[in-house]
Amino acid sequence: MCNGSTCLRSTFMQVWAKLCQHKTIPLNRQHRLLRLVIGRLQDRSSTVRKQAVQLLTALLQCNPFTASMTVDDLRQQLQKETEELKRLMPDEEEEAERERWELVARRVPVRI
Repeated sequence: MCNGSTCLRSTFMQVWAKLCQHKTIPLNRQHRLLRLVIGRLQDRSSTVRKQAVQLLTALLQCNPFTASMTVDDLRQQLQKETEELKRLMPDEEEEAERERWELVARRVPVRI
């Protein structure tokens, strides 16, 4: 990907974009490829930058971790998780009571 030839770098991007569209890139290589593509966005050649954008677009479109849920499903899940978080969080009164007992415990000398 760091070859001196602009044509070769551009072709390299095209080949990876086709592989990505056919979903033949292993998951363990996608992260490394993504880092290399991001570096090519600052290439001195406009054709390489254009191919890098197209490959980046293909990587994002063919991402296996893309959420397949609708916005309504995501909102319902958010509401459910927020309620669960509130349930697990201690009440303000309980928290204040615990802090008061900690203050008392610090003031009382320990005697055995």
